[in-house]
Amino acid sequence: MNARLAASLLLLSLAAGSAEAEDRPAFTCSETVSAQILDRVSDGEFRLAGGGSARLADIRLAPDGEAARRAAAWLGTLGGSRIQMRELAPPDRWGRAAAHLALAGTPPIDIGELLVSEGLAVVDPGQRDLLCRRELLRAEERARRSRIGLWRDGPWPIAASALDDLARAAGSFVVVEGRIASVGERRERTYLNFGRDWARDFNVTIPRRSWEALKAKGITAASLTGAVVRVRGLLEVRRAPTLDLAVPDVLEIISARTGRSGGG
Repeated sequence: MNARLAASLLLLSLAAGSAEAEDRPAFTCSETVSAQILDRVSDGEFRLAGGGSARLADIRLAPDGEAARRAAAWLGTLGGSRIQMRELAPPDRWGRAAAHLALAGTPPIDIGELLVSEGLAVVDPGQRDLLCRRELLRAEERARRSRIGLWRDGPWPIAASALDDLARAAGSFVVVEGRIASVGERRERTYLNFGRDWARDFNVTIPRRSWEALKAKGITAASLTGAVVRVRGLLEVRRAPTLDLAVPDVLEIISARTGRSGGG
């Protein structure tokens, strides 16, 4: 099937379906652009006809459910397509380049943005310490408001107060929403506490470099205390469920309320 036609059919089918129901390396957003022919896509890995492979930068495919099946079905039609690859970093240890990929044409079809806008993927900078395409968050917000794809039947967002759900999600990527009870600024890290029991309640740790970047944007401990926010990343359970947030752009303020900072 023609790749551009497949993209159009995906958009139509999903519209119908929705009607029914610190210490990281310093990355940059510099891109190396090349034209490629796609051999096939398997498990989110884009294998190139000329050798090598790529993975989509700044996004994560839906982990399971109908959204995951739809994403895999569409991506499976793309073999043989001409693509524009905008490589962000050298290949990882498995030989995969982190890149933004678009189906060639006028205009090009941005593969990552399409997947996010249809609720088939979520924004995730991964191991990078910055988000190169902030517009993906806007595309995700539209999908979330429309309750399509993974935002209709997927695992996210998890409420910060749902400790049992967080415990079950330990070791996996999550999107969490909740109200910040207190903020603790320390020399190397800042702590966002979502409850008063620091040994039990969900919290977010922000390395100094990322906290300085947030403060440069006017975000402070006082402005975050009492705010309802959305965060994302790999969830760990130490004393309590914890998420390390190194990318300032993925701290999304849903609603703000001025308060007083507290300990962490």
